[in-house]
Amino acid sequence: MGAPTALDRLRAAVRRRPLAVDVALALGLAAFVVQEILTSDVDGPLAALIPLALVASLPLAARRRTPLLTVALVAVGGVALGLVSHVQETQSTLLSYLLAVYSA
Repeated sequence: MGAPTALDRLRAAVRRRPLAVDVALALGLAAFVVQEILTSDVDGPLAALIPLALVASLPLAARRRTPLLTVALVAVGGVALGLVSHVQETQSTLLSYLLAVYSA
């Protein structure tokens, strides 16, 4: 075999530090959802939308340890976000939900 490829090195890093990868993923998705709320036509009280966006994404940091709780929290956050929004639901929360369900 030849030298390890970039993909091999990435897989090895994920195996060494799975929690760090999950935290980075959760923070990245949380930033993406908040960015969508602030820059798209999602309308509603920001004091409710931002915390619900965090509930719909940050539990992914625990997806390997508590997968069913993660699915429940992401689903509740996503549904609540849709109920609080006056115009439309954020589309980026679907990514969080899909990842949570995949991990369960």
